[in-house]
Amino acid sequence: MYNVRIHLKALKSYHRFSVRRTEFSTRAGSPTFTALLFLLVALLLVTALAGCGNAGSRGSGAEGANRPGGGVAANPPGAGELKPPVIHGIKLDPPSREVGRWYAVAGTVTFTADVTGADRVEFRLSPTGTGAPVELSYVDEDGRDGWTFVWEVPPGDLTMHLAVIAANRAGTAQTVINLYHEEPEKGGAGGVVPLEVSPRGLARFAVRELRNLPEYFLAKNWLDENRIFGLAGTRPVVVNAQDASHRTLNVVAWWASPSPDGRLLAYGNEKGISVIGTDGRGDRLLVKARGSTDAGNAGASVPGGGVLWSPDATRLLFWKGHEWDSDFYVLDVASGGVSPVPTHMEGYFLTSPVGWVSCDAVVFNTRASRRKDGSGEYSSGYRSDILFVSLSDGRPRLLTDAGDGEFWQALEPLPDGRLLCAWGTRENWPAGFGLIDLEGKVTRLETGSGTRR
Repeated sequence: MYNVRIHLKALKSYHRFSVRRTEFSTRAGSPTFTALLFLLVALLLVTALAGCGNAGSRGSGAEGANRPGGGVAANPPGAGELKPPVIHGIKLDPPSREVGRWYAVAGTVTFTADVTGADRVEFRLSPTGTGAPVELSYVDEDGRDGWTFVWEVPPGDLTMHLAVIAANRAGTAQTVINLYHEEPEKGGAGGVVPLEVSPRGLARFAVRELRNLPEYFLAKNWLDENRIFGLAGTRPVVVNAQDASHRTLNVVAWWASPSPDGRLLAYGNEKGISVIGTDGRGDRLLVKARGSTDAGNAGASVPGGGVLWSPDATRLLFWKGHEWDSDFYVLDVASGGVSPVPTHMEGYFLTSPVGWVSCDAVVFNTRASRRKDGSGEYSSGYRSDILFVSLSDGRPRLLTDAGDGEFWQALEPLPDGRLLCAWGTRENWPAGFGLIDLEGKVTRLETGSGTRR
């Protein structure tokens, strides 16, 4: 027998009852018996209700543990408001160096998105171009091993956008990278990177990256449609633009200038002016440096900044500068002969070369050292004109006749024998542009309100 005592403060007494028997020491039907029975029933009901509440709470917890997401509540107590995911970057394997926001891809490429706070990450591939449809889409819903996408790059030239979209219940995040692929046989010079230069995709061009060139290489000019000339320090370099192969010429060049036909290279150093073939052969010293005692080249010297080739690549114009002016010479490439070019005119100085207008004529810009009335001397020039020199007759003549305060300047010889020129004043330069022929006739070019374009 087990006895249970219940302290009834209201009755100020103790009553014993048996769990196994129905006999009570208190007489049935008395007020004390009734109160005791009522209290016992109330106690049982309260205990039952409390047990149901705890069971319900435990059930809710188990149900949450079975939700997608590894049993971790998406927004646990104390974690704050759920925020959209964040994309930190995209990794390519094998790695690809970024060139102008483009990545070269080939073979099998694995893309791994560095994302936090996402439930799923979608990878969308689409061709470049405005409004291009999605070509391939893959959704990764399990980020435990990383948010990844594996792509077998198809053969052939292609350009694609890869959009990465991370999402959770709070929102999405997106980033886009550009991909390109070019078949190796179409150029080992680093691939073709297409760039859209029009918002509507109407104009596009390609840039070919030339890799593995000599250190400090600086491109100077095209030799022809396939070859580029430049300098790596003081070494001339000829580069094949198709496959990035190159040849470094075994000479020292302070400056260098390729011939119009791309066959020869004129260069200068402490020895003087030399010419060498762009294939590296036929190096010849044509003009010795200043101080030379060579009678054939008397008076000639290394120019301070280069030479100008004649259109037929048979002659070179070069010069030596001195205070307020320069002396000009023509060098015959085949024979090495040097002839002076008459550019000196009374009242003019600060003469500078513009270029060859034919195989037998050269144009210069020159400034007046005094006013038209003969007053004034040695300023930066009271006016400027365009000077034409025919090598066949050796006579210089002005193509323009500027007034005091007016300045004419030839800018560039054109294939038709005319010159692009500009004119104006110190306060309004340039005031206009035009084309001038060798007789001094000017055709004005309309540029709108005198603004240079």
